[in-house]
Amino acid sequence: MKYIELYSLQQNNLKGFDLFLPFYHLIVVTGVSGAGKSSLVFDTLYAEGSRRYLETFSTYIRQFLERLPKPLVKDLKNIPPALAFPQGNFIKTSRSTVATLTEISHFAKMLYYHQSFPRCPICNIPITPKDPEALAQEILKNFQGELIYLLVPQRVEHDLQILKEGLISSGFTRVFLQGKVCELDEMETLPEVEELEILLHRLRIENENRYELISSIEQALKIAEHFKIRTLYGEEFTYSSKEECPVCGFKAPAKNPALFSYNTSQGACPDCKGFGNLLKVDLEALVKFPEISLRKGAIPVLDFPVLLDVKMDLFEYLRKKGISLDIPFSQYPDEIKEKIFNGEGSWYGLKEVVDWLTAHRYKPHFRILLSRLRREVICPTCQGTRFNPKALYFYIDDLNIGDFYQLEIEDAKTFIERLLQKGLSPVGERLALEIQRRLSYLTGVGLSYLTLNRASKTLSGGEVNRCMLTRALSSNLVETLYLLDEPTTGLHPRDTSKVLEFMHHLVSKNNTVVVVEHDPEVILNSDFLVDLGPEGGEGGGYLLHAGSPEEILNKDTPTSQALKELKIKRELENLDGRLSNFIEIRGAKRFNLKEVSAQIPLEAITVITGVSGSGKSTFLEEILYKGLLALREGRSPEFCQGISNFPPQYQVLYLTQEPLARSPRSVVATFMGIYPFLRKLLASTEEAQKFGYSEAYFSFNSETAQCPNCKGLGFEIVEMQFLSDLLIPCEVCKGRRFRDETLEIRWRGKNIAEMLELTVDEAYTFFGNHREIKKLLQILQDLGLGYLRLGQPLANLSGGEAQRLKIAEVLSQIKTGKAILLLDEPTVGLHLQDIKKLLSALSLLKEKGHTVIVVEHHPEVMLKADWILEFGPEGGDKGGYLLYQGGLKNFLREDFPSSQYLKEYLKGKTLKGFEGDLSKFKAEEKSIHLRGIRHHNLKNLDLDLPREKFIVVTGLSGSGKSTLAFDVIFTEGQRRFLETLPAYLRQFFKLYEEIDFDDISGLPATVALEQRSGELSPRSTIGTLTEILPYLRLLYARMSTAYCPSCGAELKIHTLEELKNIALKLRKDQIKEEIEILAPLVRHRKGHYRPLLESLLKKGFHRVRIDGTFYKIPPIPEISRFKEHNIELSLGQPHSEEAFLNLFEKGLSEGKGSVILKTRSKEFFLSQKRVCINCGVSLPDPDPLLFAFNTKVGACPSCGGLGVVDEKTCPSCKGSRYRKEVYYYKINKLSLPELCELSIERAYEFIKGLSFEGKDKILAETLLPEILHRLNSLSELGLSYLTLSRSADTLSAGEAKRVRIAGEIGSNLTGVAYILDEPTIGLHPKDTSKLLAVLKKLRDKGNTIIVVEHDESVILESDYVVDLGPGGGKKGGWVVYAGAKEGLLKSEDSLTAKAIKNKARKTITSRFRPQKNFLKMKGVTLRNLKDLEVNFPLGNLICVVGVSGSGKSTLVCEALYENLKNILSSDEEKGLFGIKAIEGFETLREVYLVDHSPIGNTIRSVPATYIQVFTEIRRAFAQTRLSRERGYKEGRFSFNTPEGQCPYCKGQGKLKVEIQFLPSIYQTCEFCGGKRYNSETLEITLKGKNIAEVLEMDFESAREFFKNYPFIAHKLNLPCEIGLDYLSLGQPSPTLSGGEAQRIKLAKELGKIHHKPILYLLDEPSTGLHILDVEKLMKVLQELVDRGHTVIIIEHNLEIIKSADWIIELGPEGGERGGEILFQGRIEDFLTVKTPTSQALKDYLSIQ
Repeated sequence: MKYIELYSLQQNNLKGFDLFLPFYHLIVVTGVSGAGKSSLVFDTLYAEGSRRYLETFSTYIRQFLERLPKPLVKDLKNIPPALAFPQGNFIKTSRSTVATLTEISHFAKMLYYHQSFPRCPICNIPITPKDPEALAQEILKNFQGELIYLLVPQRVEHDLQILKEGLISSGFTRVFLQGKVCELDEMETLPEVEELEILLHRLRIENENRYELISSIEQALKIAEHFKIRTLYGEEFTYSSKEECPVCGFKAPAKNPALFSYNTSQGACPDCKGFGNLLKVDLEALVKFPEISLRKGAIPVLDFPVLLDVKMDLFEYLRKKGISLDIPFSQYPDEIKEKIFNGEGSWYGLKEVVDWLTAHRYKPHFRILLSRLRREVICPTCQGTRFNPKALYFYIDDLNIGDFYQLEIEDAKTFIERLLQKGLSPVGERLALEIQRRLSYLTGVGLSYLTLNRASKTLSGGEVNRCMLTRALSSNLVETLYLLDEPTTGLHPRDTSKVLEFMHHLVSKNNTVVVVEHDPEVILNSDFLVDLGPEGGEGGGYLLHAGSPEEILNKDTPTSQALKELKIKRELENLDGRLSNFIEIRGAKRFNLKEVSAQIPLEAITVITGVSGSGKSTFLEEILYKGLLALREGRSPEFCQGISNFPPQYQVLYLTQEPLARSPRSVVATFMGIYPFLRKLLASTEEAQKFGYSEAYFSFNSETAQCPNCKGLGFEIVEMQFLSDLLIPCEVCKGRRFRDETLEIRWRGKNIAEMLELTVDEAYTFFGNHREIKKLLQILQDLGLGYLRLGQPLANLSGGEAQRLKIAEVLSQIKTGKAILLLDEPTVGLHLQDIKKLLSALSLLKEKGHTVIVVEHHPEVMLKADWILEFGPEGGDKGGYLLYQGGLKNFLREDFPSSQYLKEYLKGKTLKGFEGDLSKFKAEEKSIHLRGIRHHNLKNLDLDLPREKFIVVTGLSGSGKSTLAFDVIFTEGQRRFLETLPAYLRQFFKLYEEIDFDDISGLPATVALEQRSGELSPRSTIGTLTEILPYLRLLYARMSTAYCPSCGAELKIHTLEELKNIALKLRKDQIKEEIEILAPLVRHRKGHYRPLLESLLKKGFHRVRIDGTFYKIPPIPEISRFKEHNIELSLGQPHSEEAFLNLFEKGLSEGKGSVILKTRSKEFFLSQKRVCINCGVSLPDPDPLLFAFNTKVGACPSCGGLGVVDEKTCPSCKGSRYRKEVYYYKINKLSLPELCELSIERAYEFIKGLSFEGKDKILAETLLPEILHRLNSLSELGLSYLTLSRSADTLSAGEAKRVRIAGEIGSNLTGVAYILDEPTIGLHPKDTSKLLAVLKKLRDKGNTIIVVEHDESVILESDYVVDLGPGGGKKGGWVVYAGAKEGLLKSEDSLTAKAIKNKARKTITSRFRPQKNFLKMKGVTLRNLKDLEVNFPLGNLICVVGVSGSGKSTLVCEALYENLKNILSSDEEKGLFGIKAIEGFETLREVYLVDHSPIGNTIRSVPATYIQVFTEIRRAFAQTRLSRERGYKEGRFSFNTPEGQCPYCKGQGKLKVEIQFLPSIYQTCEFCGGKRYNSETLEITLKGKNIAEVLEMDFESAREFFKNYPFIAHKLNLPCEIGLDYLSLGQPSPTLSGGEAQRIKLAKELGKIHHKPILYLLDEPSTGLHILDVEKLMKVLQELVDRGHTVIIIEHNLEIIKSADWIIELGPEGGERGGEILFQGRIEDFLTVKTPTSQALKDYLSIQ
């Protein structure tokens, strides 16, 4: 069995134990509150699991993601990617709803954008958009067989005669005027009309004329927005393509996705701004107490001091009207009420008063007043839907988006399922399925009662947790670590089984689920149980049990004791307590409550229970709490008819589910109100009074008391950019938060820091005589929190500790007299043992005469109840009824959900397995299941790939390998993981094209390493590609030492006190000379400084130094504003030490932290910044950006961070890319640029040898392991000779490939699928073995390795082989073989197997051509080449070979190609670079380089156009008879010209549909069906096929089709000869692989006719080629050489090397150890020497 292995866990209070958690199990972590559960699950497992996977993304993306600190654990092995779902509702915004929280809103927005149609709000009929085809269809239907006129109205704008001439010149000669057809050119005068109707067409409406009608309609709509159809009977009908109502002409608004989101300015209601309600100040809001008179205070706002005049004016107005001021306001007639508000005559009205207050709301007390006056009302504009009314015009079926959001989850699910049954467009179906999936999950976790527009902030913590969980579950990931925090919170016990079923479902998908939980049902039904304890805080953190839940019953732990007690049958006690006084609630109606009337007994414990969503919390908060508060304030309850028998003197206290503040400045003592007493005690001491210290002096939030270094936090925050911030104990105060002076004050021997270090139990003893403190501490002890320290930050508390602390804070508010306590689920986060303490505290409160009302599901709490209310019977609209109210005894006789569970509970819980159907959760086999994969050319594949194996996907070129591995497996795996991230974060990731498949399951998170086309950026280096440099930047920014660039002295930042001491020492040393103090104001800056000097004069200063010369002002000297200046203010020459220090401080103030001490012979520059005292030279702050050459801050200003200027090494930075200041920040005497110049091997030794102390040691422990791991990855792949500063564009293909691999595999993950595209490309056979070792090591860690590869050695080293074929393109896409490698060789159908088994293939195939004339290169010294003399025999097939990085590409693609190209392209010889001379080139006509760069970047570029055959094909179509009749030229058959292309997709065939946070979908154009052309063009056929059908042909079929067109056939034959017969003529160029692009280029070149020899240079042409395709390629290349040309190939493929006539090998190693010629000569001689390549070739050919 595989385990997540954790060694020496020491996070927070964990006590260094080892723990092994089994994969694919439901693991429950339990224990008393504060035992360390969250430290284990979230701070360790989640922090490390998410960090390692997210590290596979770029540092740019990672800076936007949550950055968690690295956990304190010695080692953590086998951790898969992790997803966490913590407890609590942290949502405060009113904009968040269930729809946004679950991301249903994102999909619904796009669904309504793509699928909805507008409906006229006036006529209530659909408005459907009509294109020319739809209009033609309608006309054909309505006027079948009739002769009609198609008229286009043209408005007369200026002059009728001008319009007439314009129409005639445009070819329009007939108009319909005054009921008849008129010829324009025959009409001398025209009647005065406002518009002319052009007669565009007269035709009979028949199906045969359909295309003619469409063409006329298209032309009509180009002229005007609408047109008319006129019949011979005089009937006229108007048609338009616009979206408008055909009855009333209502125009539908334009659709866009933002319109369907109320969180955008376009989609939000203009009045409520997307909130759904308004805060309104009206008469109802002002009249708080309508039951009393105005004189007694019916309108309390009038008693506000500033409004007393208003009150008198109102009273005077009413007296004049004869209206009594002593009757209740409610008895006033409505007419009078309206005038009181709006005003009449001289009475201005309360509305004007409110407007005046609103206009002055910048005053805080007015803002507070207004906030009290407003009341919340449903927005009348959007009716609470939140949407712009324009969005509500659009419907899907009978629901607009507002209606859809108002549905409950269950009803919304039914609606979406109905839509799917009816059928939707591909985009609509995709979006609807996403919505359906999420709705199904919400139903599955018991949230079917919620509505989609329910505000998230009104949800309980448990509901939020489950909403977030469904968002992640919709991703369908496997091999993932799910971490959940009490998912049963807020669930009724009957629904616990649903969550258990959900978690078992997750486990069955080969995921590992770790749950922090206290619910016995979950504990007993887990697969593996971890129990921590035995206490909380320092007394916890020990591993008490790790094993099956059954085994814990044999141990003695708090959890086992509680579970054993649950097994005991119990009897009820004290069921007959007499209850006399009741609070009466009548007609409670709020949210889903159905006019509930209930009784609540006083001085008793009442438990409100019921299923989730039944209305319990609504009743507690909205009815009871708000209602009782209203009664205390003399108001009427808002949401019920009345509350009676409430004693108004009772205090009302409410415990919400709001989380605690997580600020490090909030501690237990401040939260509980203990801290003020501590400060008071210390301030009362004799010592404090002597110094005049007030209470504020003992607060760590006070600047006078707090440590100046950490500002009272006790730690320093170190910003780490893409890594989590580090919290390091403050080195000044050692974590105590205070200044030394503050800590000198003691009360009873303890200072404030020591008091805060006391535990609650210790403090109870220490403050034994302080009644107030003792009372507060007693509450904490009663709740089992005696172990907490008074100064413990609330951010460090566990969920259970936080919950009990909140309860304690509520209990502490109870004053003298009696109170009513309202508690909403107080057992959240509490262990079974902690609940006992809570119940004891509640019982004690009851005994003291207080009333306790609790919303709770926990059976132990219910059993303590004197009175029970049960709501139900279901959640949402089906709930809200009061099912029962009464005592516990009678409750147990009833048959309600809670009573049934309670009866079972009393019988004793038995240890039993999950009661659901476990058969459906049978663990899946470890396979990636692919079903119905139809992407690109894949033929509806069904395939099972084993996970945790080394899989090779092979097959002929174009058979679908990359499509399967990258476009399907990688894309879907990454998409599913990214779906768990918020939509905001997903915008930073590259999203891939949507794929076509039936089902994919068993898919883990994926990491891809593609074979990229084109060159790497010159801005990239080894350091950036492997992401070592970002870590080194942080290392140098945080830990380097600065040195003066002039004298080399160490530069430090000094505090004010340190600077004073330095200044005094300098004064003492210069005792014989007078010291003048100068404040530097301007340093090396241009500008207009007269105003500055004038301001100094006004301040009373009269002496300045400008550019080294002293001036007395006035007069003010004239200085040039265009030159750089230094200006210093002279403060004088002090004689006493006191005067010296005063002037010194003044100088620092004027000089902004810097000051100059000047003697006759010397000057000293003192600064709080990094400035040299002796030289005055400063350095910029060591920000990480300073150490980044890709930023303006760190880049060399001369070359901009490129290291080169005009293709030469930058003279300023010497190629390092950095600005000069970076060199003066050093670690162990080495700057970052110097470190980057070391080889990987030496850099590893340097980093490994670093050691740090104190704060730096903590930083180093975060950074150094990551740097060493990545450097080691490079060494393992044989790249130890490279330097981190090596520019990426100078790497060979093999080096670049391995650098990328090293960058990707550095994350040390488990359970991930790594996808690699031909990793052996560019690798020498000896390097291939190193690569295989690394990949197998990755596999052995529990990862799946999927490699697209043709290399025979890799195929034979794999665990599993998938062979696709049998051909390429349309002939490919089938699975020829899938199974173990041993079975492949037995396959009769596999061409790969036949090629491997073909022993005849392993023979020398060289033509052994003679060598006569040579192209000679002399003195080649470019890059690492060592003054080479190289001979290339002309008319030969030459292979340049050697290990990766040995200089092959430098020799051929740079030194030879670039120099020879310059020579051959000009009459005069251009200057050579990197070489002394080239000889023997005179017979060559041209040099041609065939590399891997793409042939086109848009889908308009296709192979047929690139090889220049499409022009001939178009010409052939233009010569057909029908084309000539219609006058079509060859341009008509281009999909890039308007006359021939489809007008809707503009000749692209597919429309790119952007879905923002989802991958783009390329939807086939509905009008041309993907053909690219309009219907008229497609009517032209050649040999029965139209132009679109020809483009769909592959090269082989097209060659046969055009065999009678010699020129076309010749060009089509060339791609077939080099293995590209499977490509279609019209395949978009961006979809071609690098190898395919290279061969298309070769085909284009081969198609040219050359009369003089050409030199062809090919860079690894075997890229992407199957073994059999290599044979085809070599046949073509040999023919080229036979025709007199010369071919030079850079290659590692032994199949190509064995065909060469001449071989040049470079080596012996890569980088600086390479660049030498090991061999150059004939192949027969090559086999007699011993070099790395000759040895590999001999082994391949079995030559001894």
